[in-house]
Amino acid sequence: MTGASRRSEGTCSRPNTRTRWNPAATTTKRIRDRIEKRSLLEGDSGVSIATDIAIATCTVQLMNELIHFYCTPQRKFTEIQIQQHNKALNKISFLRAFIVISIELISEYHLLKMARLKRFCCDDETGEVITYQVNDETGERALINKLPKIYLVDRLSNNRQFLKFPSGCHKKNKNLKDKTLYYRSPFHVITSTFCGWCRECDMASKIGQIQDKRRYKYDYLRGAL
Repeated sequence: MTGASRRSEGTCSRPNTRTRWNPAATTTKRIRDRIEKRSLLEGDSGVSIATDIAIATCTVQLMNELIHFYCTPQRKFTEIQIQQHNKALNKISFLRAFIVISIELISEYHLLKMARLKRFCCDDETGEVITYQVNDETGERALINKLPKIYLVDRLSNNRQFLKFPSGCHKKNKNLKDKTLYYRSPFHVITSTFCGWCRECDMASKIGQIQDKRRYKYDYLRGAL
């Protein structure tokens, strides 16, 4: 039995399990996990974190291409060229590691922010968990940062919005749980002079005050007599 056959019988060729680290693949896996966690916390509105991490992933892939293009020896290099390529390799690998860490920080920031802003409330009628923010006083859905959008549209649509303010405010007042509260928008204060409902409310309040004064006078006269 020869040495070559003995080696073939006694040992077997092991597969090469050592694979090159691919940061783009690892980051995409982390991105997928982060977006799944984000969807559990926020719902289906994970657009901002998805765009941030997609840009960072493209940058990581670009770093891999730069390393493959600049740092792989295609011909015989001199010592100075080898030193230059090693410096470029260190800079690109450092930048790649920084981008990978920034991806984790971005995802953690978004997750912590959504976990901090998350408030779980139950609907009074159905008993289901409400996944959006609710105003405790009015029981309505809290729409954050909606008013600044008024200044980004044209004048005609602005006028339409100002015409809708009175009806919207009075509709909210009708749907309030606590009848002692009264909702008035700062924009509706400007347009309240042109609102018939506000005039009726003001007249009713004035009439009520006059009637209270008259009752007080009559009660005083009855007590005196």
